[in-house]
Amino acid sequence: TLPPDQARRLSLTARQGLGELVIQTDLDQLVARSMHADVVLGGAARRIEIHTVTGDVHSRTPIAVSGQFSASSADGDITVDFGEAAPKTVDAVNRNGDVELGLPEPGPYLVQASSGASTKVRVAETSTSATAVARITARSDNGDVVVANVRRGER
Repeated sequence: TLPPDQARRLSLTARQGLGELVIQTDLDQLVARSMHADVVLGGAARRIEIHTVTGDVHSRTPIAVSGQFSASSADGDITVDFGEAAPKTVDAVNRNGDVELGLPEPGPYLVQASSGASTKVRVAETSTSATAVARITARSDNGDVVVANVRRGER
C-alpha cells in the first residue's frame, strides 16, 4: 500500500491473460491489456487506457478520470460510470458487445454514438466542442450503445 500522494504520481501498466483484473486505486495513468480477462475499474486516474480481446470492461462504482478514458474490446461489453465529472475525452469502441456509459449531469456533451444494433443517447448534447464539457465517442459494430446520465439511472 502506497500513500495516496505517492500513488497519484504513478503510472501502472498491467497485462492479464485469463481471469479478472481488478484495479481499485488512485493513479496518474493506468494502461491495462487483457487477452481473455475482464477488467474491473475503481478509483481515480488522470488517464485510463484499456484493451481486451475477449473480456468485459466495467466499473462497480463510478470512477473519476480527469483527462482521457479509452476502452476497446473485440468480444466483450464496456460498461463504465463516471463520478462527479466526466473525462475530457471518452472513447469506448467495441466490435462484438455492448457499450454503456454513465455520465454525470448536467453536461452538455459532444456525443458521437453508433452501433450495429440500437443507439440511445440520454444526456444533454451540444453540436460544438466549444460548449461541450467533454467529447464522447461510443461505438459498437455488433452491439447496443447507451450513453446516459449516471445519477438518474436512465440506462
